[in-house]
Amino acid sequence: MEVHEKRVKMMTPEDGTVSLLAVTDRQFGEMKTLYGKKVLKPKAQPVQLEFF
Repeated sequence: MEVHEKRVKMMTPEDGTVSLLAVTDRQFGEMKTLYGKKVLKPKAQPVQLEFF
């Protein structure tokens, strides 16, 4: 993660703010999406950018 953090830090605008959040594959897989009263079909999963 440190390598990717350094890469993002180098590209952060001088007057900007960037927040990073690291989650494990398991934590990501356990993510739940909550909807209001209207039931919507889940959208197709986009291709995820992976840093490995």
